[in-house]
Amino acid sequence: MYIDPSTLAAATLGIEGVPTTLLLNRESREIGRLVGAAEWNSSAMVDFITRTIAEVPD
Repeated sequence: MYIDPSTLAAATLGIEGVPTTLLLNRESREIGRLVGAAEWNSSAMVDFITRTIAEVPD
């Protein structure tokens, strides 16, 4: 767990609320953002993440 007491990371990343989840690709580029709570074990979310990490990089 990382806690950013300065809030510099949140400001730099444009995070406006907690929780916020960022999905990064292999090149550390943001490819998805979800603001708010998520049901990470839902079939739709598991399918999305599985498909995303299985993509072959360019």
